Amino acid sequence: MPLGSGLLEGRLASIKEELESLEPFSKSVWPLVRAAEKALEEGDVEAAEWLALIAEIRTSYARYLAAKDRGRGHG
Repeated sequence: MPLGSGLLEGRLASIKEELESLEPFSKSVWPLVRAAEKALEEGDVEAAEWLALIAEIRTSYARYLAAKDRGRGHG
């Protein structure tokens, strides 16, 4: 197992857990997470790290969209 991959697996698991609670706003993030997992399986830790970073940024945006949508529902 490449150095840092265990930590990255935990990071991806955390992203996936949050994405499940953000449906349908997280649909565009899932392909990034799957690509990061595939890169990690293939031993390309650097690519997996970049993909995870992009997924985290997109997750943050999905979180924003979900909060904005909830605000409209209560307004």
